[in-house]
Amino acid sequence: EVPIRGSINIKWLYPEDFKIPVKGNKCRVIKITPGQIITEENIEVPKIE
Repeated sequence: EVPIRGSINIKWLYPEDFKIPVKGNKCRVIKITPGQIITEENIEVPKIE
């Protein structure tokens, strides 16, 4: 029997892996509610650094 924990190898993630290309000045985001499985869609102005 092979233990599940530690059996999956994924690449390391870096800040640039989370960059999202956006056309215009707004983007769609998923709003979560803690403790719920239901999400909402919001349109937001992204923070650009």
